[in-house]
Amino acid sequence: MQKKAFNINEWLPKENIPSQTTCTKATPSQKKINHSASEDSSPSFSNDTELILQRIEEQQIDITAGYSNWRDVGFALADEHGSMGRDYFHRVSRFNTDYAYEECDKQFDKCLRSKGSGININTFYYLAKQGGVNIATTPAVKNKVIQTLQATEDTSESESEDQLIFQTPQIDAEVYENLPQILKESADLFQNPIEKDVFLIGAITTLSGCLPNIEGIYFDEPYSAHLYAFITAPAGSGKGKLKWTKFF
Repeated sequence: MQKKAFNINEWLPKENIPSQTTCTKATPSQKKINHSASEDSSPSFSNDTELILQRIEEQQIDITAGYSNWRDVGFALADEHGSMGRDYFHRVSRFNTDYAYEECDKQFDKCLRSKGSGININTFYYLAKQGGVNIATTPAVKNKVIQTLQATEDTSESESEDQLIFQTPQIDAEVYENLPQILKESADLFQNPIEKDVFLIGAITTLSGCLPNIEGIYFDEPYSAHLYAFITAPAGSGKGKLKWTKFF
């Protein structure tokens, strides 16, 4: 086998090798073009997110009020920054009175796994603006927010399935006030109205299974106390609170 001497120039990209025979000086017009390109470059969206988040922290504004907003902020940060958005999510969530580090961490894990949620960083800008935060940073961010607002207006007449779910009628507060003590105290542990309703429906269904010998007459027909509940909703909508009813 013939040995060949190693030549580093053979391994370097030829376009990166400086020419030794020609040396041209940039013309004034070339300098002007280069300067203009540098002037038009905009900061990355990561910097824009940090800037807006700093304003939220300065004003101590909670833009995560309500589970759906909190969830959507997590989706937005996960979509834009991936796992690096976890710190952002903690920082923006801590102004909510219900903030808990462990729960916030678990929620962001869910957001990372729920790829294709359809929610992007525009939602974060939109909720920040709705909360009274100045989101003016770069023209690029302004354009994205304008697009989000326009899209919101365009879809206001035809609400999405998720929006309809979160606008379903809720159980009246008077019902909770007149519940048996064990149900009332258990339901009061949930702050979100949707989660509270889900828990109560599940609890009543579970307790109905504990009454095998109870019957009533309705239109001359005997009926047992057994109830069945079927709850369907998109990911992250609060239906997971059903799990707590098993303790009954």
